[in-house]
Amino acid sequence: MIRILPRRSLDASYYVGDTSMELDGVRSGPPGYWIRGSGPLDSSVLQRTWRSSQRAKIVGYDLVVAAPRTVSALLALGEVEEQRQLVVDHRASVAAAVHYLEDRALVVSTTMAGESLEQRGRWTSIVAFTHGVNRIGEPHLHDHVLVGALPHLRARALNRQALSAHLLAADAIYRSEFRFRINQHGVRRAWRTLGGIDMVQGVDEGHRALWPGDRTWGIQKESWSRAGIVNKWKSDLLRFEKIHMPEPPTRTASINEQIFGAHFEGAISVARRDVVAATANGASSGLPGERVQTFVDTHYPELATDRGLTERRIGVGEARQSALVRERGPRLLEIQDGGRWHQRERPRSFERSR
Repeated sequence: MIRILPRRSLDASYYVGDTSMELDGVRSGPPGYWIRGSGPLDSSVLQRTWRSSQRAKIVGYDLVVAAPRTVSALLALGEVEEQRQLVVDHRASVAAAVHYLEDRALVVSTTMAGESLEQRGRWTSIVAFTHGVNRIGEPHLHDHVLVGALPHLRARALNRQALSAHLLAADAIYRSEFRFRINQHGVRRAWRTLGGIDMVQGVDEGHRALWPGDRTWGIQKESWSRAGIVNKWKSDLLRFEKIHMPEPPTRTASINEQIFGAHFEGAISVARRDVVAATANGASSGLPGERVQTFVDTHYPELATDRGLTERRIGVGEARQSALVRERGPRLLEIQDGGRWHQRERPRSFERSR
């Protein structure tokens, strides 16, 4: 899931100082880039672009958005051109996740006439830094997205609880967008399993065992040259043992209702952000972030305007739409097909995804 790390300083030297040479020749330009904003990316960039009050202890947040390990493995397994496209698609998927957070999670809590209200916010600037390894040199494609705590034209800081509450949905959108983009290029298939694993064709379970990504806490970070990291990965692959390579699903036009419904297992009630996460994950072969939200608003119009922490709750049965799915079959992902699904009486066959 996307991690959120509070920032108490406007000094960006930690991020600027990491030149991320492991992605030289794969990433276009330097590690830092603007999602919103312009100007030089130096240690003073946050001082120049973030708004902050003098009394604020937390001036902003570092949102760490990381690719699934099976996708990151392509930095070591894929051809150079494929790796370049991978970084491009990663950044576009990061932007989709950030767009969702700004649209649905960025609110400022205030009180008016004794009533608690949530006002929508917008970040003044958004800067990100792309890296390709973790602390012990495993393939780990990720971005540090830096956003201010004080939204544009607001006198109060954003509600961190609201931001945190939507991270699961934002991460699901990031992964769904990434899967969709990988599949669009036709080089490999990418899909999500019922067990919640994002798989990529050509990446074996043995690669996940080789680079598990869970042994890095408390370890001093190393810097790698491109040649150095490539040689390390080649050396790592000498220890590779093939375990299992699952097959991709054969049908992708509809949402995987099993994955969708499993998202609510054990829940008492469901908010829009939960439905967004379930939809993004249930689109097993991926779906752009905007189309994920369109799907949700088409099937759950009563939740279309919900955001922040004040999203209304619906029952799990209502969220799963189980009766309609049994009657009409899995819900179609294409927007123009949504109306046709609602008009169905009974499908000729029930589409099942593997």
